[in-house]
Amino acid sequence: MTEPTTPAADLVAAYRSPGTRTLYCVICARQEPEWRPITASEMQDETACDFCGGRILVIAAQTLGQVIARYIPEHDDQSEAPTALSPEREAEIRETHPGEWYEGPWAQDYVDSNGDEPAYCRVVHQESGTVLATLPDFAGPIALFIADAHDAVPELLAELDRIRTWHENYKAGTRMAGGELRKRLADVETERDELKEKLLTAQGNVAREAARAEQAESRLETVRQSARREEMTRQKRDAQIIILGDQLKKRGVTNAEISEWIESVS
Repeated sequence: MTEPTTPAADLVAAYRSPGTRTLYCVICARQEPEWRPITASEMQDETACDFCGGRILVIAAQTLGQVIARYIPEHDDQSEAPTALSPEREAEIRETHPGEWYEGPWAQDYVDSNGDEPAYCRVVHQESGTVLATLPDFAGPIALFIADAHDAVPELLAELDRIRTWHENYKAGTRMAGGELRKRLADVETERDELKEKLLTAQGNVAREAARAEQAESRLETVRQSARREEMTRQKRDAQIIILGDQLKKRGVTNAEISEWIESVS
């Protein structure tokens, strides 16, 4: 990824969807009209894309296989973008290559003038020595290009196939990862709802137990008050018995008779 020397306010670093408020890097974003562009001045360095996890403003080089987020101009002129290689043109390039005909390295060779014939350049099949093309002596770079293209074109086409395969695998992996994330999110939301229900049930149980405890405490307090009243009644009765016992003694009643009387009224 290449960061502009002087980041400008109109450089878009990401997009935010209006519904979920999800932040997308410019690679993952569909850039729909209602999505709000987020400029570099509105973001912190190393901010991650909510979809792919790529670092949106990272400067350090990334290893292959990771999403490399980048800047794009907010008002990029798409008319200046290079035209993509059409399938027809790609097929034409593949068909025009000689393939196994004169297979092996081609080389550019310069032939000096022998007096009768001027100097010239030629393209030679190294294994057989067959001259494949002759060009004027000043066309050495063109001869070199022809010789090198014999091997370079298949290599470029193979690289194109490799990148295309990687891209398709990446898209498939992204879709799979997105599906797994959505499933995981659904599972988390289900677990959250279950925990909420359990919490409400537990709160209801706690409230019921608290009410039972309050009722039990109220009944216990009633018993305490009744016990206090009974104790006061007993103390009053014992005091009256003592007073009566003293009066009976003064009247000549014996202690044995008084004890027998107290036992009968207790």
